[in-house]
Amino acid sequence: SVDGATACTSDLATYYRDVLGQKNVHVYYNTIVPEDYQFNIKTVRTDSPDTVRILWQGGQSHLIDWLPLKDAVATVAKKYPNTKWVFMGLELPFISDVIPPAQYEFIDWTHYDAYKMRRTLLNIDINLCPLLDNAFNRCKSAIKWYESVVTDQPEATLAQDSGPYKEIKDGETGLLFRTPEEFVQKLSALIEDAALRQRLGRNAKEWVWNNRLPQHTTPGLVDFFNELKEQQAAKLTPKIIVGGTS
Repeated sequence: SVDGATACTSDLATYYRDVLGQKNVHVYYNTIVPEDYQFNIKTVRTDSPDTVRILWQGGQSHLIDWLPLKDAVATVAKKYPNTKWVFMGLELPFISDVIPPAQYEFIDWTHYDAYKMRRTLLNIDINLCPLLDNAFNRCKSAIKWYESVVTDQPEATLAQDSGPYKEIKDGETGLLFRTPEEFVQKLSALIEDAALRQRLGRNAKEWVWNNRLPQHTTPGLVDFFNELKEQQAAKLTPKIIVGGTS
């Protein structure tokens, strides 16, 4: 056991307490440092002006999240030939196979030192965050949502109504879906309505800036560390019993 532990979500903190028996747990949410994403670089979009760029990024653990959405992706890609589907990290052949090659763009894993720059230079309009509701996924964080709003043109997020993405207020700071049919419906709305994308992106950025910047997340972490230090000091302080006779 350890003296204290931090978790990036309340669900993960609950797991630490209930399953691992960890007593001292602090929820320290993933934090955005805006300066880390600010680069003096202007990008030029090479797609046609009406192209809507849709991003997903992630790894192997998300295979199960995408399996139910194969037909939904095929439907949307066919319905909107002006969409460009950008997949970053893991390539999903069963998804890329249903997207016309001209509408598909793959970006391999990027070294972390270059990741933040590359992420901000992708010119994305819609950020996808599918996440099935299960115990493992409920312990993940909403970092993909936070990072989608770091630029001057914050992206609109379509996320699954599960786990960390319940932080999103549907219709206000993003859109949430529960079924493949709802995925098609809400993604279609985002593709068709640039004003909706812009409104959701702006609102999401305001929420992240008010809740997930260092000035909001680190004071509690400092307090947690100080409490642990006090507890540790109390354990190390020798207890002396003075006895005598009368």
